[in-house]
Amino acid sequence: MTVLTKTPFSLSAGTLIQAKVRAHNKIGWSDYSDLNSAGVLAQTPPTTIPAPTRNALTTISQLVVDWVVPESEGFSAVTSYNP
Repeated sequence: MTVLTKTPFSLSAGTLIQAKVRAHNKIGWSDYSDLNSAGVLAQTPPTTIPAPTRNALTTISQLVVDWVVPESEGFSAVTSYNP
């Protein structure tokens, strides 16, 4: 759904989206579905975090890094970190 926050749609994050869908195969198009009653929210892609930096506590035998914890944009919680 992140594509809906970009041009040409430019929906704001958190905008409720309701849709009807239909399928197509070699026989033709199906009827449209009912309008989804719950809807979904347009979401923004997660922001990138700055690169980690070397901490002053780094020694010849131990590397200590500082990094900024990514924050949730309010729509999807951060569920894991991959160092």
